[in-house]
Amino acid sequence: MTISVTCGLLTTANISSIAKPAESMQEKEERERIERRGKVEKARREIENHLRNPERSDGKVDYQTQMINELAVAEINYDAAKKSRDKNRSGYIIALCELANANFANKEYAQASKYMSEAYSQYELLDKNCAEESTYRNKLWQTIGMLPTNEFQPRFEKLYRITEGKRAGDQQELIEHFSSIPNMQEHIDLDGHFDKMKFFKSAVEIRAAARGQNDPSLYRLLDEYGRECELHNDLADAEKAYVQMSNLNSSSKEPRNSLRAKVRLARFYVDHNQFDKAEALWPELSKMINPKMHSSVAGEFTWLASEYIKAARLPEADKITSALLAAGGDTIVSSVHSVAEKLIESYTNSLSFEKAQTLLIKRVKASDTCERDWASSLVRLELSNIDLALGQEAESKKLFDEVKKSTALKGLDLDKMIADRAKLEEALKK
Repeated sequence: MTISVTCGLLTTANISSIAKPAESMQEKEERERIERRGKVEKARREIENHLRNPERSDGKVDYQTQMINELAVAEINYDAAKKSRDKNRSGYIIALCELANANFANKEYAQASKYMSEAYSQYELLDKNCAEESTYRNKLWQTIGMLPTNEFQPRFEKLYRITEGKRAGDQQELIEHFSSIPNMQEHIDLDGHFDKMKFFKSAVEIRAAARGQNDPSLYRLLDEYGRECELHNDLADAEKAYVQMSNLNSSSKEPRNSLRAKVRLARFYVDHNQFDKAEALWPELSKMINPKMHSSVAGEFTWLASEYIKAARLPEADKITSALLAAGGDTIVSSVHSVAEKLIESYTNSLSFEKAQTLLIKRVKASDTCERDWASSLVRLELSNIDLALGQEAESKKLFDEVKKSTALKGLDLDKMIADRAKLEEALKK
């Protein structure tokens, strides 16, 4: 009797597991996908009902609403494409990419990664000689950063070699994707396994193998790789990257890149206290400075001068600043102004008034080459004060009167300026 009851109890307790077989992984994934789609559809219906009610809505669709709608549409398109994937593999690839992208936008990173992996697998089955292959490959490029990290590097390299071999599509657009790929991987790779330095190194090597070591299109990739090497304190490879970047052929589309690269190399040397190497580049760099110089190149020179100031190498900073002021013009003067001010402040704080005066004279002269210099009165006032400190009262008064006249014409308040001047004169008498 005891055995019978026991068997009965066991049968009752386990009847559900006996009657229902274990759920397979595929069945589980499909069930979860259907449940997730149901939640998305429910959320979309609630949002639509909200927007239709004028008493509860302003009729505007916010970003979150738009993303939920796009995910719902991508789910529907995916279901339709999946049914005909054997007949229309290319359409299935596009649907997978769009679904991966929609999941990513909704911060469903694991799902985005899964669909992107499937999209790449489907692309590998595609005939690479079909007419529209480049269209599907470019679609993959937009979302390849969503691949699972353990799959990413080899698949990225394979796709990039195919792209370089075919040389199809807009290569500038492809370069833009290189900036977004690491950002995508940072969301997908929760364990920190993504190697950004390896990523850019392989990109440089693949493109250089296809186009040559000095191809100008390597500029941005080398710049990114050099930065990553610096972050990982691999200064030897960083230097190699910047040297190669400085030797790239000039591009007809981006001629200023070759100029910026040479200044970037000098800045690398200054940043890492290799001042002799930086100075060895100056004869070549100085020839690049001219009134027609692009603002981005002027910005690189300004940055270089700033790094010299941080390193307490004021003579080198002064040399660059003086060369830029001598070139003159609105673009260069506006770029170099803040650095000139830092130098003047450093000279003044160390009581090197003659050096401050010399640089201010150059700054005032550069102002005369500009059509619009917002700091024109400011630098003249500074020079007037330095002249006064050096006992050159007549020249100081002349400049101060000019500034007062200019300030009055602009309808600005003179009281504070006059009061500050009086304080300076009183301090210099002591």
